Amino acid sequence: MKKTLIVVLILLMASSGLYAQMSFGGRAGIVFGFNNAAELGDLGKADPDIDVSEKMLLNFNAAVYGAFALSEALSIQAELNFMINQGYKVEGSFVDSGTTFPVSGEVYYTSLDIPILVKYSFLNDPLLFGAMVGPHISIPLGKATVYVPSEGKGEIELDNFATFGFTAGVFAGLPIGPGRLVGDLRFIFDFNAAEIDVVFFSMEIMKRRALSLTVGYELSF
Repeated sequence: MKKTLIVVLILLMASSGLYAQMSFGGRAGIVFGFNNAAELGDLGKADPDIDVSEKMLLNFNAAVYGAFALSEALSIQAELNFMINQGYKVEGSFVDSGTTFPVSGEVYYTSLDIPILVKYSFLNDPLLFGAMVGPHISIPLGKATVYVPSEGKGEIELDNFATFGFTAGVFAGLPIGPGRLVGDLRFIFDFNAAEIDVVFFSMEIMKRRALSLTVGYELSF
């Protein structure tokens, strides 16, 4: 078994040496966040006097990346993804002494996502098309913002250093000038939720489930 692994590694190194190509680029676009309010949303399930629902907010994404091609079809890509103001809108009501009070607000924060993606191209010349998948770590940048129309904006310190998950999607490219115009559609899925400290315990406020659509430009060497 060990000999087989060594042979595979040697073949991979040899093939990458024969087909060594680096690509660098940047992308920007929008994020359709159907983020889960986690334990905050569970309040409506636990208390019949509280009704809570989450609605999608449109967020923004800007990224820079570098990729190393192992072959004409297979490459590894590392990214710095700035997920700007990702979050959701909360609407609902609560009952107090027989009177129903409407409530609404928004919860959002910005993070730096660092995905490591394996990319496979089904088409490569002249049009580029393929699929990608890989793990990511998402590091919050600053505090979470909570906006309530009647109270204004407030900030809450996030309790965890990072969230972890996977990124998967499809990408495409079209040769223009010295490089190519690129775009991708990806699904972002977090395993754990962003949390806040509530007195003596932590409360989950957001577990990301989002679609990101971006376009950009890349150069290969």
